[in-house]
Amino acid sequence: MIIKFLFGIYFLASVNILGQFAASAQEQESEINYGIVRYVKGDVFILPKGEKDKRLIKAMEKFFDGHEITTAVNSFAILKLPDGSTLKLDPETNLKVEGLIQKKGNSYKGSSYFVLTIGGAMVDVVKKFSGPPSLEIETVNQVAFGVRGTTFYIFHDKDSGDIWGTVRQGQVMAMDYVKDDSEAIDAGMSMAVVEGEVLTKPHKYRWAEKLKWSFTEKDTELDTKRASITEDRFKELQSLYSKLRTRTKKEFVKEKKAKQKSMGNGYRTSSGEYESHDASLFATRGGGAGFYSQE
Repeated sequence: MIIKFLFGIYFLASVNILGQFAASAQEQESEINYGIVRYVKGDVFILPKGEKDKRLIKAMEKFFDGHEITTAVNSFAILKLPDGSTLKLDPETNLKVEGLIQKKGNSYKGSSYFVLTIGGAMVDVVKKFSGPPSLEIETVNQVAFGVRGTTFYIFHDKDSGDIWGTVRQGQVMAMDYVKDDSEAIDAGMSMAVVEGEVLTKPHKYRWAEKLKWSFTEKDTELDTKRASITEDRFKELQSLYSKLRTRTKKEFVKEKKAKQKSMGNGYRTSSGEYESHDASLFATRGGGAGFYSQE
């Protein structure tokens, strides 16, 4: 009888331990809906959703939908997204987090969506997804850049008001939601949105070859060097503008909406496939997750 009693206690204790282990494992599989500020240099501020006062943020802090991140003069921030993508913010940059791709187990749901109001961001997007772009950055006048599996750089030229997109690897889709116009930017090419309104043809600019690409705090120099080539950039665009502004309008909104409806807010799996779910779950702000044209 004593042996049975002791065995019963041992059995219950084992079940309890196994239950705690399972609960812990389940927590590890829970949905990750936040990013991490992986590195900070200088003064970087965060304004949480619903709050009025921004505060300094430290390395390894989390950020969520609705947060706003600002870098001061001579300051940088490196952000890590739930899918492993990286954003490096230039000095004097303001980035609004409108949505983050969500991780659950080996699957990823939705897309990351940001609004860059000023400054610049160098972006390295993971290359393991199919389907719609996993990241989109909106600038001024509802002009956005949709990307998937891409290394690119987007920035505001504060002197001219131009917006630039420069692609190192992959392809980026520039989208003007107001005018329903778009343009694909391939690797090695750059494109100017003149005064934040006029899409121009992509071109292999000489000034872009002088940019410094870096995504890690291990790099001794985080500065992209774009400020030092401002005059070169302005002169080169000025000399090519009459040629590059003449382009054919490429509508995309209707096609994008149809693609969204057919695919819904599905899950991106670890194998890279995109599993469609109920389209009614798909809700976006402004441009949303964007449609990336397929060949």
